[in-house]
Amino acid sequence: MNEFDEVLVVKEEKDLICAFICLIFKFDPDIIYGYDLEKASLFYLAKRARLYNIHLTDVISRAPRDIEQVFVRN
Repeated sequence: MNEFDEVLVVKEEKDLICAFICLIFKFDPDIIYGYDLEKASLFYLAKRARLYNIHLTDVISRAPRDIEQVFVRN
């Protein structure tokens, strides 16, 4: 193990999803990449998160969900 390795034990799947979101916020990566990440791993995680009413891609994305979020109205 090195200084970046960490083992996290959670009780429930929802806790694991929330821990993943916290890691994304903590490290604030510009890009998340991996082999078949979008079609497999991230897709599966997003699908599981929806069961808990968590819209994972909206939560971790820096891009606004719709155009209304782009403009600030006075």
